[in-house]
Amino acid sequence: MTATPTVSGWPPAGALFWDDFDNGLKPAWQNSGGNWAVNSGRYEQSANLGEAYSWPGGITCTACDVEATITFPSAGQGGGERSIGLVLRMIDTQNLYLADLRMVSQEVRMWRRVGGNWSPILIQPFTVAYDTSYNFKFTAHGSTLQVYVNGARVLEATDSSLTQGLAGLRTSEAHAVYDNFAIAGSLPPTPVPTPTARPDQIFFDDFSADELASIWETVGQWSVQNGALVQTLLGGYTDILAWPRTVYCADCVVTTRARVEGGDGREFGLVARAQDNGSLYMFDLRQSASEARIWRRLDGIWQPLSIVTYTSEVNRWYELRFEAVGNTLRGYVDGTLAVSAQDSSLGWGMAGPRTGDALARFDWLGIAGSTPPVTPTPTPPAAIDRYPDLDALYIGRSPQYAWNAEKNWPDVGEPVEFTLYLANKGRVAAGPFKVRWETLVQDGQVVPGSVVVQEVAGLAAGTSMTLRYRDSGAGKAWGDGRWRDGPYRVRAVVDVDHAVDEGPFEVNNDLADFTNALTLAFKVEQDQLSIGGANLPGHPPIAPALIPGKIGRSARWHSSTSIFTVPRTSTLAGTEIA
Repeated sequence: MTATPTVSGWPPAGALFWDDFDNGLKPAWQNSGGNWAVNSGRYEQSANLGEAYSWPGGITCTACDVEATITFPSAGQGGGERSIGLVLRMIDTQNLYLADLRMVSQEVRMWRRVGGNWSPILIQPFTVAYDTSYNFKFTAHGSTLQVYVNGARVLEATDSSLTQGLAGLRTSEAHAVYDNFAIAGSLPPTPVPTPTARPDQIFFDDFSADELASIWETVGQWSVQNGALVQTLLGGYTDILAWPRTVYCADCVVTTRARVEGGDGREFGLVARAQDNGSLYMFDLRQSASEARIWRRLDGIWQPLSIVTYTSEVNRWYELRFEAVGNTLRGYVDGTLAVSAQDSSLGWGMAGPRTGDALARFDWLGIAGSTPPVTPTPTPPAAIDRYPDLDALYIGRSPQYAWNAEKNWPDVGEPVEFTLYLANKGRVAAGPFKVRWETLVQDGQVVPGSVVVQEVAGLAAGTSMTLRYRDSGAGKAWGDGRWRDGPYRVRAVVDVDHAVDEGPFEVNNDLADFTNALTLAFKVEQDQLSIGGANLPGHPPIAPALIPGKIGRSARWHSSTSIFTVPRTSTLAGTEIA
């Protein structure tokens, strides 16, 4: 592979964000699809099927320059289009501008995607080689879009469909390597000056200083960036919120200036009278559905109190005010009443911002109101105390083979069975849910006849269970329960229809294992770890039954030989060990 081209003035002056990956990955990065990891000071996407996106959350620009060094490694490529590039003005993965190099057709391209529909803007021939690094730059200033390769402008066009958004990386059916990534440009303007605290307010924060750790409690991925409170965690979570410690009110008036910048749900708003059991009132704008809403959550159960049609825009600032005064709940947008409701379930609590499947920014936040007539409880307990946490641990296969056996896999046509090991790691019982099994071919398509949906009555807190990949007592992998050679994956999705509210713990329910994985053995010398007898100084005895959990999800301990076997795969099958 050729050396990375020298990038002058690195990092670029005035960069809004940059990462050279020399010290791992900065925490702002978000991914959608693919298999992203930092290797040897470079950011690598190794999956050669489908689209893959990665971007730093919370960095929205209008006039925007994004650049990186990109390389097509000759190893690990598939047979698809093999394109590597950059995106900017990205609202989400369905709305963006793309510039890329396409190996299969030897082209440099500029595309627009709006509402999920791709449209070419400009495409030119361009010679692309494997194991050669290119300094690639994509700019958008006003309606002018430009692409540079190694400092030379190769594309220029105009388009006004998108005016601001995120910037990042995108691949399609390509193994890709990125280095020296940077975003420069201008942030969307704040429409009016940030107000100062008013005498009637019991709390105010303009986020000019990063006091998040000392003042706030948070659930989600919150940070202070450029004088604003930013939340970047996406997905179907219900409790992404923040609240200032020890600030309580009865009649609450919560005010903020906020905007939503991405995500699928794009819900952003405020909560009031939030209590220690998770009960609260919520007012928000759900941009994806053109709604303004007031909801109540009582003992973990969400109920809409009022929902009205309200059209909001991505990347536009709105002043939101949520009033909970007596039994009357009112939500205001830019000073105008948008939605209201009546409810007497909650009389006092905490207040703050809340998001739902959204990248959102809060410029300031103030709380006014009367103090509660009762002694406040401590801040709400951690989410682990309020939600179940269903976790797909690992998938086992029968028959199994010894770590050093000559035979590693069943014979073609031999009956096999797969077992899912799952647990509820939360401190709240999970109610009924369903598990979906399926067998996937290499391109992600489902093998006909392989889908099985199993119903589970529930799972107590802190307990585990197993489920076999069966239908009416017969194995159903590949549809008939009989072994096939090749890079297939067996997949199990726990709580497939989201019947269980897991709060922020929805991320570990989906597990897929390659069926052609190799067995990898770890040997632990007796002088390093003794089983059941003398242990290392200062360490308690370790029972053999506990050791597999310390090694990985599917480790097997052989006490006679002091060897762990892990029936997962190395890079030969494209997944990670443990």
